Amino acid sequence: MATEPLPPAALPGGWNAQLPPSGYLPHDTKGGVVIGTAVLCILIASTAVSMRLYTRLFLVGGAGVDDWMALLSILCLVGLGINQIRNVDSGLGSHIYTLDLPEALIDFTRDFWFSLLFFNITLFFVKMTFLFQYYRVVVQVPKLRIVYIVSMIIVGGWSIAQVMVISFLCIPIEGFWNPTVAAKCLDNQAIQDMNAIGNIVTNFIVLILPLPVLLRLSLPPAQKWALVGVFSFGFLTCIISILRRMLGLMFTNDMTYTSVEIAAWSMAEAASGITCTVLPTLKPLLSRYLPSLKSRIQRLSGEQKPLEYQESTQVSRKQSAVSRSRRSSREGSISEPAEPWGPWNRHWPQIMRPPTPPPKDGSYAEKTATTQSKRETLWPRGMNTTIVGGQGALSRPPSEAGGLTAPKQKPEG
Repeated sequence: MATEPLPPAALPGGWNAQLPPSGYLPHDTKGGVVIGTAVLCILIASTAVSMRLYTRLFLVGGAGVDDWMALLSILCLVGLGINQIRNVDSGLGSHIYTLDLPEALIDFTRDFWFSLLFFNITLFFVKMTFLFQYYRVVVQVPKLRIVYIVSMIIVGGWSIAQVMVISFLCIPIEGFWNPTVAAKCLDNQAIQDMNAIGNIVTNFIVLILPLPVLLRLSLPPAQKWALVGVFSFGFLTCIISILRRMLGLMFTNDMTYTSVEIAAWSMAEAASGITCTVLPTLKPLLSRYLPSLKSRIQRLSGEQKPLEYQESTQVSRKQSAVSRSRRSSREGSISEPAEPWGPWNRHWPQIMRPPTPPPKDGSYAEKTATTQSKRETLWPRGMNTTIVGGQGALSRPPSEAGGLTAPKQKPEG
């Protein structure tokens, strides 16, 4: 039995389909794959975004623009998943020859258009989350912030343009899914090719931007490459995008059945992008609830103490050195004697003290004279000390003219 192609105008978007004999092809359905993929991707991505918001709001103490962009992206992903699940009732996952053509394709194509719109809006918010996150982190590097602003303009402008093109694929837009409506439509296949190539290029641009900054960080090699690996995990999104496009090139006439893989990989691409935006922000959460994991990472990376502790220690050491230098210059420094005193030389810094500076009130001479008179009263000048049997004894020098004279003291040893 020969198959007869339907006229192109009978299917939405100019698609063509052939009706094979019903006795030669199976009548299975892959709607469960669509539902399971959508639920799993939404669950993973929403859990990741919830952890991010909890970390930023309650542990760090404030959320930025990138955090709210992540929230918007997960909301659009939920809309995409709900629309794909709804499209299962419209024929997604079923063989096209089991549907009532062409009326059954109207609902399918309408839901397909909404999925395409939600998908591009989700990717827009994911890319903006990455770029705003880069902009927030490099607050002390103005030149890089300019680069990220330019990237926001280019990538954001491209994504918005794609959303606008999809919104006006046909004028009126109802003509995209209802062939009975007279409408002017763009080439659907050319638009999808341009959209796929543009998404792949902009994904690479967004993911390459932070790598030069990460490679210049003064961190232990293992820790640095671990951080690069976290950011490079986003290249998985690029790989999924390429794979999704390859599946689109193998599009067959049984479009309701073969579109399942494209729909599933579209959900995976959006969910992986959202998850990658969350990973760099989870360090405070892991440090608080998994301290053993934190210490293990520090040991593997060769980091003995946290960076904040090292910086504070270096600052305190510098401040201590400056304080000692100022105190030495104010009080005077301890100098070594001109002639070493034998074994007492090693005790010199301990038995000597810096000279006391003269008072500022001008009474230094009076205090010096008073101290000298007290010393002569307790110890006359004529008395000397000699070592006798290991003990100190007093000796009086010979008198001259009935008076005491002070002999010249000789250094011991």
